[in-house]
Amino acid sequence: MAPTLRRPISQLSTLSSQLQTLSSQLQVSTLPMNNPHPFLPSTRREFLKYTSRGIGLLAFSRFAPSFIVESVAAEAPVAEKDRTILVLVQLAGGNDGLNTVVPFADPHYRRLRPTLGLPESDLLTVGHGIALHKACAPLHALLQDGKLGIVQNVGYPNPNRSHFRSTEIWETAADSDQTLATGWLGRYFDNACAGAPGGAPCAVSIGNEVPQAFLAERDHPTFNLAPGARGGRGGRENLALLENMLQHPAPAGGHDDHEHDNTSYLRHTMMDALVTEKRFQQILADYRPGAEYPGNAFAGSLRNVAALIAAGNSTRVYYVSLGGFDTHANQAGQHANLLKQLSEGLAAFQRDLESKKLDGQVLTMTFSEFGRRPSENESKGTDHGTAAPLFVLGSRVKSGLHGTAPSLAVEHNQDLTFSTDFRAVYATVLDRWLACDSQKILGTKFAPSPSSDPSGRGACPQPPSSPTAGRGGGPNRLLPPVGAVSDVAALGSPQPPSPAAPPDAGSRPAGPPAPVLRPQSSVLRSSGLRTPSPGLFITCV
Repeated sequence: MAPTLRRPISQLSTLSSQLQTLSSQLQVSTLPMNNPHPFLPSTRREFLKYTSRGIGLLAFSRFAPSFIVESVAAEAPVAEKDRTILVLVQLAGGNDGLNTVVPFADPHYRRLRPTLGLPESDLLTVGHGIALHKACAPLHALLQDGKLGIVQNVGYPNPNRSHFRSTEIWETAADSDQTLATGWLGRYFDNACAGAPGGAPCAVSIGNEVPQAFLAERDHPTFNLAPGARGGRGGRENLALLENMLQHPAPAGGHDDHEHDNTSYLRHTMMDALVTEKRFQQILADYRPGAEYPGNAFAGSLRNVAALIAAGNSTRVYYVSLGGFDTHANQAGQHANLLKQLSEGLAAFQRDLESKKLDGQVLTMTFSEFGRRPSENESKGTDHGTAAPLFVLGSRVKSGLHGTAPSLAVEHNQDLTFSTDFRAVYATVLDRWLACDSQKILGTKFAPSPSSDPSGRGACPQPPSSPTAGRGGGPNRLLPPVGAVSDVAALGSPQPPSPAAPPDAGSRPAGPPAPVLRPQSSVLRSSGLRTPSPGLFITCV
């Protein structure tokens, strides 16, 4: 459990010392789990019940969970629980896109990879010379079922090959020569999330740290779960510690107003985290999945995400990570195992959501900080590269290949040239899935040409209330055949912001506008439908 503190850097040392002072004065004891009157309410209803017994809102609000105080004081309605949900899956380390979505028919592929190049017997054909690694069999089945989109050759101009810096670029949606203090999802929270009066954070990450993508200008309730958390003794001991700390009065004397404010803020933050932790532990402990998950940590994280979604939380964004993709040496076996974990975990997650009729609400998207170089190295591995494909998964996805495959007509140790800017993918998610103006978040318009959208639709409406609506391939669903390859060039290149657009945290620095390179539609080789661009991989149903 890791609460998210957003205070100026100069105050962090003061907050840390005050936390140590509080904890040093406590004797930690395990609270009885059958206590009929626990100290902390975990819902607004429990809080109202406790205040009716004389506890009192004003007395409790000194360090009550902020969402409870705000929702009770304003008599706010429960947050909507049927909104669209985004699940981000980070492939940490730099996934080798060419051995994931394999251009096996290109003669340059085997020239560049004489030992790492996959034989056709190890491939699952998609069509037109493109295939998936055989370890991606569960994803291949989802592709055939019309639930998987593959956006090819995604990257950004002037790529950076540092893990830290390129991850920062992807998570903040910055130019490679620009540094932003907020993440692209944090800016989405600033623009679209007014809070979670129902008690759920607006974003949840499962990992060892809060992702940079969540960083925002304003305070928003976000939460971080440890990988593999399902309640248990360790979680109960953490709860006991925090409850003891919160019941203990603040140290008396010697504190000015500034320190008092910091202590109050710290207690609020701890209380928010504790209440959420208690609720989430109970949800995870009680959850009965509708699909069998593999027994690894990544699948366990997805199982926990499914549990929190099924519980009806109003959380809009979830973030999980699968590491190990930095395959500089002896790549073949390691990469196959990682793709197997990824594919089996995502397929189980999708089956679980479908079993509970929640699949129409959820879009899952993968990303990696960069791909690998087209040519293998002398250690039977691959080095840091540039562009790579990403997957989008869900029942409301336009299945098939999107964008253009990379050109492999390169020399040894030369990099791929991207054809789809990753921010064009983000723009699609923001505009068509999260129903938020992407230009306010990204600072620049990355939308494709309207003429490329055969439906003529804009943002997707929210899922219908019918429990079965939005599932499967309905009559309004535009599904290009599996294997259909786009001839679109320069997709997702930025369009300059309009002169009237106000500046914001994601704006580009002043200078000449970026060139306008609009995507060009083409006709599919096997159908009369126009090719959907990367900006149109989400269908409205």
